Order: sequence, then C-alpha cells, then structure tokens
Amino acid sequence: MQRKIPNKVIAMILLMTLTMFQILNAITGIVQAVYEELETQETKISNTNVSFDVYYADTKQHQKELNIQEGGALALNINIENTGALTEAKVHIENPNFKIAQDQVNDIHIQSIDTENNDIYLKQLVTGEVTINLPIQFEKQKNIETSYFDRLNTFTLTTKYKENENSEKQIEKSIQVNTQWIDDVDTTVTSNFSKFLSLADTKTLLEQVVQVTTNNNNLPKEAEKLEIEVPTIGEQKPSDVQVMKNGIKVESEYIKETGTLKMNYTNTPDENQKVAWIEADTYKIIYIYEPKLTANTIQQTSTINVETKYYTKTNAITKQLT
Repeated sequence: MQRKIPNKVIAMILLMTLTMFQILNAITGIVQAVYEELETQETKISNTNVSFDVYYADTKQHQKELNIQEGGALALNINIENTGALTEAKVHIENPNFKIAQDQVNDIHIQSIDTENNDIYLKQLVTGEVTINLPIQFEKQKNIETSYFDRLNTFTLTTKYKENENSEKQIEKSIQVNTQWIDDVDTTVTSNFSKFLSLADTKTLLEQVVQVTTNNNNLPKEAEKLEIEVPTIGEQKPSDVQVMKNGIKVESEYIKETGTLKMNYTNTPDENQKVAWIEADTYKIIYIYEPKLTANTIQQTSTINVETKYYTKTNAITKQLT
C-alpha cells in the first residue's frame, strides 16, 4: 500500500523549488543588467565633437573572459568629428587587473606609457577617428588579491580640446570594461617515504612526503583536503602523527581506530585581501610507532585522497594516489 505524502510536505517542496527559481532568476537579472549597462555607455563627450570608447578589440564589447596564458587586447577609440584637435591627452586606467604588454605596443599615436601610475600619454590628435590597440597580459604575483580575476576597469581620457582657433577647454570622459581571467587547471600528487629511524626512547619514526603540485601553476589554491590511509609496520599503526606543510606545523586529525589521517587547508586572504600563490605544497608527515620496529615490515601502499579547490573555479579537483 502506497503512503500518501502529506500536503504540508508537498507545499514545502513547492515553496523551496519556487524560492530557488526566484534566486536564480534574480542572479541572472543582475548579471544581465550589468552587461547591458556596460554595453550602453555614452561615448560622446558633452558639448564637443569628440567621442571616447574602450572595448575588447576582437569583439568590440566591454567585457570578456580572457585566458591567463594567452592574454588579450583592448582598443582605445577616439573620434573627432568635423573639426578640432586634442592636445596633452592622457588615458588613466583605474583598478586594472592586467599589465600592458609594452613590447607588443606599436602605435604612432602613443607618446609614452607610465606603467607605475597606469597612464597612457598620447600625441596630438586631429580631426578623424583613431583606434589604438592595447595588448594586455595577466600579471602573476606571489601574493594576489582575490578580486584580481574579475574587475571593472575604468579608463578616463583627460585632454585639452580645441574646436577652433578661439576655443579651447579641458574635457574628460570615463568608460568602464569588465576584465575576467580564467584558465583550466589540474594537479599532480606524489608521495614517498623519506626517513626511517629508530629513536632512543624505544620508538620508531617514519617520514612520508606528499607533494600536491598545480600543473603550469596557472591558478592559486583556495582550499585543499587530504585524507591518508596511514602506513603500518608489522600491522602496527602509528601511536602519534605530526604534519608540517611547507615547513610549518599544521593541525591534522588522526583517527587511530580507522588508520585515517585528515588535513584541511584554507588559503585565507590576509588583511589586504591577498592570498598566497604557490606552485607546489609539500606535506611532511611524521609517524611515531611504539615499540621499535623494523623497516622491512612497512606497508607502503597507503591510499591518499586529495581534493583541491582553486580560485575562480566552482568544482574542486580530486585525485587519488595508491
């Protein structure tokens, strides 16, 4: 006989489904609104014949996902209709999450680039349209802000505008673009037993080194979990386990009953909202056995499960080493 589902349960399921739909719909709406706002920016400078725009050169849009290894190119577009000239023109970039690839810049309209202050100085521009190609690259840093992978960049043109011989004034215009950096990522896990020592106090020490490497070092880690089936010596499990990560002692959980060692690491932002970017993390695990044992009975086929979460990635990378 089938049991009837209570109406309250059905109502609760429907409510949860509706709520989730509303949340997803709201998020989609916010993303769409930001996109539309970027693509409908006013480029004309008031009371002048000048317009200024910045967009991605290949798509002519104001936002793009760029591959960290490949980079991309922005385009600065300045158009002087009818008559007029611009002098002492400068484009300042606020909140950049890229560096200009100066060795690839080859434009006759650029006078100089001040990378320290994020300023591009232009030569005099006269009537007509000019599009300046600006190659950009991801700037990898040992400690990087978590916001670096997705930012709104503001480009502000300031210049003297001379419409005719008797008219000159200072003008300014800002345009925003959204730069997002993405990349594929994978890990490599290695393990070896590096030491076996008999200690003076009737104990035995076994050292295992586990290394988790980010292939191509193309993204910083956000979090990492390790679960290890500890090695046994003559069916004897360790009485104590200590763990060091990159030379620093870290917290771990050793469950002797199951012979399981667990470690959790979170790459927490510092007071400047920066996280460490390290290619490989080395976990040195020291097992203590009692009493003294011989090395020829070590069970070295322990299973290692590693789960690594990277910034900008939704799903974690899981690896198993046996």
